[in-house]
Amino acid sequence: MTQPTLSAPTRRKRRRKRSPFAILLGLIGELLITAGIFVGLFVVWQLYWPDFEMRREQVGIRAEFEAAAPQADPEDILEDSEKLYDDVPLLPEVGPGEIQAALRIPALNEFVGGDYWYQIAQHISPMKTALDLGHIVRYEGTADPGQIGNFAMAGHRQTHGSPLLHVAELEVGDAIIVESADTWYVFRLSDYKITVPTDVDVVAANPYDPGAQPTERLLTLTTCHPIFSTRERYILHATFEYWAPKTAGTPAEMLED
Repeated sequence: MTQPTLSAPTRRKRRRKRSPFAILLGLIGELLITAGIFVGLFVVWQLYWPDFEMRREQVGIRAEFEAAAPQADPEDILEDSEKLYDDVPLLPEVGPGEIQAALRIPALNEFVGGDYWYQIAQHISPMKTALDLGHIVRYEGTADPGQIGNFAMAGHRQTHGSPLLHVAELEVGDAIIVESADTWYVFRLSDYKITVPTDVDVVAANPYDPGAQPTERLLTLTTCHPIFSTRERYILHATFEYWAPKTAGTPAEMLED
């Protein structure tokens, strides 16, 4: 009978002890990874959480705005004979930073997942006070919508509700509508451009010839460009088409999404 062969006992390799320096490097690496995760989460929170909060608050702002006056029936389309061009009513007088009207841009409905509706606040200094509340804010001393001159406003491109996030999607001819408690003011986008932040002529009464008297009834929107940068400004100019009392119906332009 053959004897079983006994294998030699295997020698366990001794674990090499890490030097204090290697341990320190490992700890530093883990701390950097953890810090990177926290920084990334903070950036995400800073970019998107304010938008979430602003849009949640906007539901209440819109409800309060619409409760101030009877709303037009969306199926009761405004007749051409109801469109008016002269004796344009002024917006209601409100205090600095208070809501004066709403901006409606039907072509952007698909980008916001519903009606594009953002509140317009009266000018306040500094404008950032109202901009950071998610408002679109009037520039100081600009004309009311439909008046000779320039109804000029600013809004954030990103964060704080991002009301003008998608303006680069707009094309010449798209409707831009200002809604007050009792009036529609309908404009059409006439041109847009990218410029530097110091180009203040874009909000002048006559942005095409700042030294001349205004002859047109314009609307201007300004916002930062590109997205997540303040290096430049994206400017949109629109030309007044008509106004109508909300009791006459809803502009057909509201269906142009």
